[in-house]
Amino acid sequence: MRRLFFLLPLFLLSIFSFAQQKTITGTVTGKTDKTPLSGVSVQTKSKTVQTDASGKFSIEVSSGEDLTFSYVGMKSVTIKITNSIQNFTVEMEEGVKVFS
Repeated sequence: MRRLFFLLPLFLLSIFSFAQQKTITGTVTGKTDKTPLSGVSVQTKSKTVQTDASGKFSIEVSSGEDLTFSYVGMKSVTIKITNSIQNFTVEMEEGVKVFS
């Protein structure tokens, strides 16, 4: 009986955490020409996915989590996930070019 009281709060906490997860979908494009970007890394603290050939992605996140988009030659973009975000487009701009 004592063990049940210990496990019950953990079980309820895991259900509560799972209930806050939602799937976010979207498209990543270049800011200048609006061309879809393939292979962009879309990352949370615990998950990473990449955009497909059409620049589309899908990832499970929790409300309040940061979603970071990174791609070689482009400036990284970070977006805080809110309850209202479901499907959106991220425009990435070219990074600063440094020649040495």
